[in-house]
Amino acid sequence: MPAKPVNKSSVDVARFAAELRGLRASAGLPSFRAMAGRAHFAPSTLAEATRGVRMPSRAVVEAFAKACDADPAEWAIRWKEFSTGQVPGPQPVRLTWSPFLPFAALVVIGIVLNRWLRHRVT
Repeated sequence: MPAKPVNKSSVDVARFAAELRGLRASAGLPSFRAMAGRAHFAPSTLAEATRGVRMPSRAVVEAFAKACDADPAEWAIRWKEFSTGQVPGPQPVRLTWSPFLPFAALVVIGIVLNRWLRHRVT
């Protein structure tokens, strides 16, 4: 039986919910009840926005951002990108050179040689 194709919109909704959870974490993980007092939405509505089951409304996202002391306008833009499917994919990780890299390599080589010599003798 062939596998079902991945619904891109459900992937985007899950990613957007993860970003909302990250926003809440960066605000110190306030309770949804405390956020509701600032956002003027029910705590269950705010919690549902972080579950990733369906895309929250723009008003909920803006209120969520405001409750987390973030810029509601910036989150409205993110909401539009995700809801229209124009969100960029994850950026590739760029590795950079560190001045400590040669030293770290020597340490690893020393550990490996030390263990090899100890096991070789016994």
